[in-house]
Amino acid sequence: MSDEDCNRALLRCFYEELWIKGNVEMIPELLAEDFVDHHALSGTPPGREGLAALVATWRTAFLDMCETCDDLIAEGDQVVGRFTMSGTHSGEFMDVPLRAGV
Repeated sequence: MSDEDCNRALLRCFYEELWIKGNVEMIPELLAEDFVDHHALSGTPPGREGLAALVATWRTAFLDMCETCDDLIAEGDQVVGRFTMSGTHSGEFMDVPLRAGV
């Protein structure tokens, strides 16, 4: 398997384990110890702990959340993924409350 194939598989596993299954226990296996999330939730650390909080926030607000891989493009040591995420807003999400009757 080429390095690009390995990198594609790693990104696919990242989305499968974290976003589809909510398996934050996989974070140490999938992300470097010095990982920095540049889109961390306000008030959370930008590392692994913050990412675990972000996954929990999404999966609490969208209990039936589903994600589909549309494209994975790898070149050298870089991989880009395009995914479609869907779900029913079933709980508060980033200060957006669930509206009654919806």
